[in-house]
Amino acid sequence: MLGSMEIGSTLREARIRRGLDIHASERATRIRSSYLEALETEHFELIPGQVYVKSFLRTYAAFLDLDADRLVDAYVTRHEPEPERRAHTVRQLPDRKFRPRMPGGQLSWLALTGVLAVALLVWIGAGGTDESAGPLPDPPPTPSPTLTTAAPPPAAGTLPPVEAPPSRNVVLTLSAADGTGSYVEVRRGAQDGEELWVGTLSEGASRRFADADGLWLRVGRTSGLSARVNGERVALEGGTANFLVTPSGVERESDG
Repeated sequence: MLGSMEIGSTLREARIRRGLDIHASERATRIRSSYLEALETEHFELIPGQVYVKSFLRTYAAFLDLDADRLVDAYVTRHEPEPERRAHTVRQLPDRKFRPRMPGGQLSWLALTGVLAVALLVWIGAGGTDESAGPLPDPPPTPSPTLTTAAPPPAAGTLPPVEAPPSRNVVLTLSAADGTGSYVEVRRGAQDGEELWVGTLSEGASRRFADADGLWLRVGRTSGLSARVNGERVALEGGTANFLVTPSGVERESDG
């Protein structure tokens, strides 16, 4: 059931599986780390408003490759009042065309009006009009239908802007390619950037790193690893080598 889903633990476990800390997730999603921690601990009252809770939850779940719709539905079921839950459900239903039925009495009246109109036209064509009375007045214009739009909900105090996740994040996935694996060092942006992870990636292991500023990578044995950047496979060559990872791929740095 959606309502029994543990939202916070689902988010936290997905982040840990990808080798990310809360600050790396903040940089990647552009959502404050305090709000991400509130989502992972299900302290939703720390986020200013249910609209922002659902927006942050959907963005964070999509970044972690989770089912965003299912997590948002679980939140709505457990934490929103009944009227909001009904509105959320109605918004998810497919649109259906509605054709109102006209009562039988109204149909009879329209038929009678049509008959009278035809009789009037016949009488006019036979010369029954009084030319001295002048032309008949123009019929009143038919008013155009007025389209109405729902007013936006009133603002409850000053709320922080919803920050959309960047469209050019660098997402690097490293996997051990054979039984020996390789030594790996990953830093943010450049060789002197913040250290994200250092260790040996052994057979069957993989790690995922994400950052909007790019990644710097040192590999002890390139033949022992396979790599993907934003889902696309890239080649690591050169034995022991350094690489700069950007959204367009991997570029080997010169030995000098």
